[in-house]
Amino acid sequence: MKRLFVPIIFLLACKLTFGQTFKEFMDPSIVGVNKVLPHDRVFVFEQNEKLEHLEYPSSENYQSLNGQWSFKWVFKPADRPLDFFREGYDYSGWNQINVPANMELEGYGVPIYLNHPYEFTRKPEPPKVPDHWNPVGSYIREIELDQHWVNERTVIHFGSVKSAIYLWVNGAYVGYSQGSKTPTEWDISHVLKEGKNTIAFQVFRFSDGSFLECQDFWRLSGVQRDVYLYRTPKTFVSDLNVRAGLSSDYINGVFDLEVELENKSEKKTSESVSVSLRAPDGTEVYNETKSLNIKAGANLNVSFATVVEACMRWSAEVPNLYDLQISYGNGKVIKKKIGFRSVEIKNAQMLVNGKAVLVKGANRHEHDPTTGHYLTRELMEKDAKLMKSLNINAVRTSHYPNDPYWYDLCDQYGLYVVDEANIESHALGAAKQRPYDADKHIANDPEWELAHLDRVQRMYERDKNHPSVIAWSLGNECGDGINFIKAYDWLKAQDSRPVMFEQANLKTHTDIFAPMYMSLDDMVNYAKHNYHYRPLIQCEYAHAMGNSIGNLQDYWDAIEQYPKLQGGFIWDWVDQGMEAFTDSGERYFAYGGDFGPDTLRNDNNFCINGIVNPDRKLNPHAHEVRYVYQNFKAELVNAQEGKVLITNEFSFRSYEEMELVWEVVANGAVTEEGILNVALAPGAAEVITVPFSKEWPADKEVFLNLRLISHQETFQSGPVTIAEEQLLLESPQKTQAPLMSKAKVRIKETDNQVKITSGDFEVAFDANSGELTNIQKGEKQFLVRSPQADFWRVPTDNDYGNKMVARLGVWKDAHKSKTLDEFEVTATSRGTAKVSVRYTIEDVGALLMLDYEVGGNGEIVLDYAYITAPNRKLPEIPRVGMNLGLSGDLSQAKWYGRGPHENYIDRKLSAKVGIYEAPVEDLYFQYIRPQEGGYRTDVRWLKLRDQEGNGLMVSGYPVFAFNASYYEKEDFSSTVKKQRTHTTDLQKRDYIVLNIDYEQMGVGGDNSWRAHTHDEYKLQSQEYYYTTSLKFYTAEDEVKPEADYVYEVKDWAGKPVMTEYYE
Repeated sequence: MKRLFVPIIFLLACKLTFGQTFKEFMDPSIVGVNKVLPHDRVFVFEQNEKLEHLEYPSSENYQSLNGQWSFKWVFKPADRPLDFFREGYDYSGWNQINVPANMELEGYGVPIYLNHPYEFTRKPEPPKVPDHWNPVGSYIREIELDQHWVNERTVIHFGSVKSAIYLWVNGAYVGYSQGSKTPTEWDISHVLKEGKNTIAFQVFRFSDGSFLECQDFWRLSGVQRDVYLYRTPKTFVSDLNVRAGLSSDYINGVFDLEVELENKSEKKTSESVSVSLRAPDGTEVYNETKSLNIKAGANLNVSFATVVEACMRWSAEVPNLYDLQISYGNGKVIKKKIGFRSVEIKNAQMLVNGKAVLVKGANRHEHDPTTGHYLTRELMEKDAKLMKSLNINAVRTSHYPNDPYWYDLCDQYGLYVVDEANIESHALGAAKQRPYDADKHIANDPEWELAHLDRVQRMYERDKNHPSVIAWSLGNECGDGINFIKAYDWLKAQDSRPVMFEQANLKTHTDIFAPMYMSLDDMVNYAKHNYHYRPLIQCEYAHAMGNSIGNLQDYWDAIEQYPKLQGGFIWDWVDQGMEAFTDSGERYFAYGGDFGPDTLRNDNNFCINGIVNPDRKLNPHAHEVRYVYQNFKAELVNAQEGKVLITNEFSFRSYEEMELVWEVVANGAVTEEGILNVALAPGAAEVITVPFSKEWPADKEVFLNLRLISHQETFQSGPVTIAEEQLLLESPQKTQAPLMSKAKVRIKETDNQVKITSGDFEVAFDANSGELTNIQKGEKQFLVRSPQADFWRVPTDNDYGNKMVARLGVWKDAHKSKTLDEFEVTATSRGTAKVSVRYTIEDVGALLMLDYEVGGNGEIVLDYAYITAPNRKLPEIPRVGMNLGLSGDLSQAKWYGRGPHENYIDRKLSAKVGIYEAPVEDLYFQYIRPQEGGYRTDVRWLKLRDQEGNGLMVSGYPVFAFNASYYEKEDFSSTVKKQRTHTTDLQKRDYIVLNIDYEQMGVGGDNSWRAHTHDEYKLQSQEYYYTTSLKFYTAEDEVKPEADYVYEVKDWAGKPVMTEYYE
């Protein structure tokens, strides 16, 4: 183990062991001084401890150093205290700081968000970092240690320090380290004493290591993970290498364990090492003891091997874990969880346990909205459970090794991991993103070889024994060159798992073709070429910035069709917003540019691209991810016979312990329901018969709703809905019958106005503009602002990325250019009034025809026709519809259509058709940077009512789409250049803004910088026609039982929810 790189690091350590020069942090040939060699976590428990507590905090051989430290911060290295670590130094006047914590979030320095530039220079010259601005934090603390810590081997562990650290203990220099996302450890046994001990260290914000750490995230510094001491005997287990693979037929487990022991004492020792392996059910399947002698100062490896017949294999779907216990010395015990599984590339596919798996993944930055890059175990566990609840089965640790506990959770809950080295030098140029001179890039510079290899090696050594790690990544957007070829060769010499490296493209030093944001057409093109021998797994795709992740199902239709396409990782998991408050205490999430002076370079809200919010509430597109990623497919074969084709899309998991709950829903009301057992094997498909009556009223729309319920989920106890589908059984054609009035309307015309009345209602039109100006019943006036033709939507982040405001700007104010060509009012023989309005939309040369018909019961039917100019070439239209203002007290919404969450033409499969209710205030989703949101499509009817139950009802013939909120478009950014705004900038109006639309274009999401909405989800410049009606209704008008039946969406435990699946 680790013999290929020990000599070079050892020599460096020897050269610098006696004292610091403070030149180390700008020397790429030095990545550490006196550090313990990288290794797996091998915490020692005592035999008499409660060994079921696996985690190290429960061991008496562990002492946390988290908490308050005395702290001094300076702006540049020249101002740092030079001898604060010496005995007698008075630091009583220093401030206190939390450890772990990012210094900037504790009030020291400025948090900076950038995508790929370096924050400290515009003209990078590696390895030089600025001396005029390079903040240094000095930490010092006293601790008490008893004789056990002094007499045994004691190691200090820093889980993550950015960017560089110097350490002193009791006034003695201990060492130096850089590389911010893997542990730094020093053996401090020789400098400890019984009683009071002083630990001091300095952290530099920038070092030459910073040239390898310009990832797309908040640029923060400080101690970012746990700090602690642990102790071992003088003769101790220094590392483990567990190879738990499978036999060639994937049935038996092949166990091969190498235990490395090291003798730090001054005399030869005799040791016995015992190994016990227990299956998930507690049955011991292997036990062996070996004796050995270790010379003073020597290392010795001892091996154990066995075959576990018919082992219980580990996969993300069935994460079986075995308990490994290693006993040695005088009652010392090491415990680990291991899993038997295999990973290989065969026939251009990645196989896990012999089967091709689909990677339904997400990229994950470590982010907490209040603590930045320090995450609690509780938050990590919440992330893991949320991912599982959304059917995510894989995570790429973008762009660095994550906290070690994360891998424990992935092992336990079942998540495949692509473990990525902490390397990104994007600002110097990237092989597929930014041009550069390969001869001048540090990726190709031999002087930077150690700096690159050290990060890959430390990642591997720490994480090598996790079954969840199925592939290694050499880094992200970091250029390509000889240093990565050597890193690849080193990894392949150690391990059989695939290596993926996006920057290598199709060169030989990647086992997986791992592009980012490859178009659907290009993916299919790759899949069709027989000469490609590697699977295609997108390391990043479906950029989830703001209102995004449109057309996800289209990607997966292709992925499921072509064997070489095996999925990808959505960018990314969590919005990287920082919690902030206005002067009045109103909470919002800040992003790039919200901290420090305006002159500080930043990349705006490009960090806000998560499936979930910073506080882990679901963004609306999370529901679509859950649907598309589910391992269940249902297709209607024969509606009259109740025949449905069910496919189990799991690779390893049977439906045996699951139930299929079915409901027949007619016009939103459940008419029949039941439960079926569908014990399908993994990958199997079967036509089942759902035993409903098959007799439906001819005038009703009938759906079959299916929910797959599991009783054995790793992330939540009890019954859990893991998949849903809705199938249309009957769809009567809905047309608008001619309005018939029992009471005739009265028409009163003046030069400027037309009033249509009957009983206690009144509808009025402006004769000069043709606009509807009043809808009134009794004393209640419903209309606040006249309906206007609407061709625009508030730009999303994706819209800004593809220059939508500039490209499609002709539509933004097109409605203002309308001129009235015709306004005619006639009485019909049916006792109704017909108002015909004709406009020319001058800016686009189109004709807008609005035909209103008003009945004696107060119903208004609108036939809308948009006729494009035959001689004008115009871009696609963002939206086709009508926009109006309604009384603000119509605060409750109820609709029959897709819901409950917002949905768009290219992101609506997760939104089932049903009857839903919500306050109007809740319909608009508060995106961190305000933008288009809150849309509902395929709506049959919409009711807006006041607290007494009185209001207006809009019906579609057959359907329409709507927005309803308390905000006008003018309240949002629609300028050519995107404005930096937040939820707190939105000022709620006292009226409701309602869009009644034919449709708006899809949100897209291939990327957020150039990609357009897919053509099939655009509204091309052509003719559009649709019909809607509007009428008054009261609480007494509710039809029973259908109209007041609300189709409930339930969470995993069956609890009704509105916008979240997992709580």
